[in-house]
Amino acid sequence: MRLFFLALALASAVHAINCTDAILSYYKGWYGIYFDFDDAVLDGSYKQHQENYVTMKLIRDEKSIKVVYSEFWDGEFRLDTNYIGVVSDLSASVDSGVVYRKSYLGDTLLVEAVVKEYVPKKEGVRTTNMTMKILKDWLLLVEEEHEPWKEDISSVGYIELFVKNDTLFRIHYGSNDGTSFDTTKFQFDYASETDDHVCRNFSKEYSCSGYCTDEHGNAIHNGDVQQLADWTVIENDSGFVVGYGDDDDLMQFFMVYRDGKPTSIAKPLVKRPYSVRHTPYFDPKGRKHSKTLPYRVMF
Repeated sequence: MRLFFLALALASAVHAINCTDAILSYYKGWYGIYFDFDDAVLDGSYKQHQENYVTMKLIRDEKSIKVVYSEFWDGEFRLDTNYIGVVSDLSASVDSGVVYRKSYLGDTLLVEAVVKEYVPKKEGVRTTNMTMKILKDWLLLVEEEHEPWKEDISSVGYIELFVKNDTLFRIHYGSNDGTSFDTTKFQFDYASETDDHVCRNFSKEYSCSGYCTDEHGNAIHNGDVQQLADWTVIENDSGFVVGYGDDDDLMQFFMVYRDGKPTSIAKPLVKRPYSVRHTPYFDPKGRKHSKTLPYRVMF
């Protein structure tokens, strides 16, 4: 019996995680949703606003990702499923979906990918070239988005994440015309003084033009630092949940360790009648997108 509890303690210690590492792992899972290069992968998400909710569940195999959405909003339930083709050959030609290649530059993992998505309103295909460089405590993402109905590069974006002095930093900078680059957002998170599963979340504004407000309606200006909702991490047998908010406004992201079993997305306690029909897609941050692919990184 003593050996059993010792083994259980050792197993828990293998996957013990603090909030900064958990948030970094979540962002790796979000930006690398097609590639699964981290110890933990994004399994799904759950967004709740009062009585309304939206869930997303990811089911992976070697050639595709099945994305299942459910939504209960304003008294109506919707269900939708989308399939994304994923090919681990950057030279492959596809009309839509994802092609990618992994390689190493010393200890740095390099992921190169092309994402193609059909845009119904434009009756054309948007192509996004992605490059990611990944270390244990660092990630750099570069995206170039091309739209045939616009000239040259439509937009370019960079995101850098790194951990320093027990603080996770996220720097966003980019360009909408393919020429100049400006910092658009600077965020940082660090563990609270009393609980390393809770992280304080701060953001410094750079992209405000004209009159801007925060989530509470307060006026903000470029250079202002805002304290946002705390991140909370809950560990479980197969991974962990990263989230923020309260009972009225809640956002959660479900992460699963590669050697663990899948988690189940939270579901409402009361079953409601529903009709199955097409509904707008939602990315892992809960944002709506009416398009073929449910995921884009661009800010």
